[in-house]
Amino acid sequence: MQFHHQIEGQVFARMHHSLSRMLALLLLSFSPLSAFQSAIGEYGGLPRRGLLGISISQNDDGALYVMAVGPGSAAERASIRAGDVIISIDGETFAAPQAAANAISAHAGGDAVELLLARDGNESAFRVELDPRPIESHEGLKTVYDAANVGEYRVRTITIAPRAAGADTAVPAVLFLQGLTCSSLDNWTGRDDSYTSLVVDIARAGYAVMRVEKPGVGDSEGPACRDIGFAEESEAYKAALRLLSSYDFVDTENIVLFGHSMGGVFAPIVAAEDAVAGVAVYGTIGKPFIEYMVENTRRQDELAGVDLPDVETLMRHRLQLWNAIFERGLNRREVIEAEPALTRYANMAGFDDDEHIWGRSLLFFRELVGLNIAGAWQRISAPVLILHGEFDWVANRSDHKVLVEILRRSQNNDVTFKVIASTDHNFESYADLQSSYDERYTGPYSSETAHVFIAWLSKLEHQLKS
Repeated sequence: MQFHHQIEGQVFARMHHSLSRMLALLLLSFSPLSAFQSAIGEYGGLPRRGLLGISISQNDDGALYVMAVGPGSAAERASIRAGDVIISIDGETFAAPQAAANAISAHAGGDAVELLLARDGNESAFRVELDPRPIESHEGLKTVYDAANVGEYRVRTITIAPRAAGADTAVPAVLFLQGLTCSSLDNWTGRDDSYTSLVVDIARAGYAVMRVEKPGVGDSEGPACRDIGFAEESEAYKAALRLLSSYDFVDTENIVLFGHSMGGVFAPIVAAEDAVAGVAVYGTIGKPFIEYMVENTRRQDELAGVDLPDVETLMRHRLQLWNAIFERGLNRREVIEAEPALTRYANMAGFDDDEHIWGRSLLFFRELVGLNIAGAWQRISAPVLILHGEFDWVANRSDHKVLVEILRRSQNNDVTFKVIASTDHNFESYADLQSSYDERYTGPYSSETAHVFIAWLSKLEHQLKS
């Protein structure tokens, strides 16, 4: 959840930004299914996406080509070589590496892909059966890939747990609710990112931790994540909670939600569906969405060095734009037609197209604007942990204090609020707020959030046993 200068939020730059035109699809190692996975069934019946095993780049003439081929990959077995120019994939041509990658990853493992490649001036056709993507592997932990049913489609769930977890040794569990963006949490490439580091720290402390791929993301079926609304996404998390509660290796009396960023808005809604032992949130929203946006964008403008008079002008036009989009139900084209004076601001507001802003649908934000966040939290009687990073420039400290007040006024007397020192929105460490903004996405992972959360979980577990 981030709206830096009204550009679609990228919660983890390492997961979402490409600093060159190369798209890496290269995988150098493959992980076999574990016995723990086999006990659930192969991927819960939901096929893994396919993997060709190449990296795609683009030359100065705009042509796409194979930059590298992974050892032992499907591409290598098919005799595809580095330097081959990609003319078409399944009969379609592509202008960018990402589009070509999407065409390949739309297939499941075991599917065949038709590639037309040029080598030394000669064109050749290749029919390649894709490998399934490997599964995550973490030392000392078990991994299970499963699927939760959401109406007519299924979403991928990924659970990591201590090796000792089993029918005879049920462990407490955490359902992790991610932030705004439609990015995959499936770390099959072994990338270094803060989300993975956080959930691994929690799992190594003795907990089963489930993550959920949003509809249309990774292996998940369903409509494209960018097109769905807030309500439909919440159904995916509710389905995941039901699945987590069904595992024999999980202590069903001790399941906790952890909502990061926008996930913290989903948390009380999901918790109201099924009883949970506790709810924790980090860097989230507690006020009505537009009120949050006013404070958030003003802070980011000031950190960016925008002159205060210009900040006032920006805020006035933003409010007019947000009212037109979220309250009156206009899209970008309709706003420009109805109020030409807002054209400049509509074009710099983070729209991806007329119907999408900040990487999500206008429907998503309209449903969010209509949500009574305070009302959702008033229904939560379970213990609550509210965390905010000291140098978080995405979420407002005041929103977290509002949540504390909402819960206490609703007679929830087990509410803990903590500020995580030197930490930003993404669980990374910085020297100060300005540094966290200027050097965003480059800081080292800070384990302090995990330590505070685990200590709270331990206390909660003790309370449940006493």
